[in-house]
Amino acid sequence: MERENTYDRLFDLIKEDDHNAFDRLYNLFYAPLCVFANRYISDQDSVRDCIHDVFLKMWRDRKNIFINTSVRSYLLTATRNHCLNLIEKQKTQMTYEQYILNTYDPYTSDDLYSVEELESLIEKAIDELPEKYREVFRMSRFEHLTYREIAERKNISIKTVESYMHKSLIILSVSLKDFLPYVLLFLFFKKN
Repeated sequence: MERENTYDRLFDLIKEDDHNAFDRLYNLFYAPLCVFANRYISDQDSVRDCIHDVFLKMWRDRKNIFINTSVRSYLLTATRNHCLNLIEKQKTQMTYEQYILNTYDPYTSDDLYSVEELESLIEKAIDELPEKYREVFRMSRFEHLTYREIAERKNISIKTVESYMHKSLIILSVSLKDFLPYVLLFLFFKKN
């Protein structure tokens, strides 16, 4: 009970823009929340990003958050919800990729593109992205940086990185729509 009161006091200070209280709460709960999130997500980078996102959202929305139960319960619920949203996003992406792989038959298509042609199409589409989107996209896809690493390098939030990536993928899917099955196969089966 004493600990819960301490957490509640810390959260009250956070609502008053106290960075030290936020750091203290973060340090108290970061590792336990990572263990909790690992029940849902096995990739450690995704787990860390998830917990970072939970705390980032808490800080950003601190003035509008009203906790009826306890800070611990709030953080557990926020973490669980974020994990479930991430899982749902991944399922949707996997379902779409599986659909493309199942419906595209390269042996019945009259179109044939060489690796160089596909690379050229993809490169041209990426070059046409707005500069900020293009930079973030290249860092993620070609330098294999996590969203957190990109955010730190670009001095932007992880949410901004997510937004740029989401918008980049939408733009690319539209500009490459006629070649999407080829592009997906190329990306899946391309040798390094």
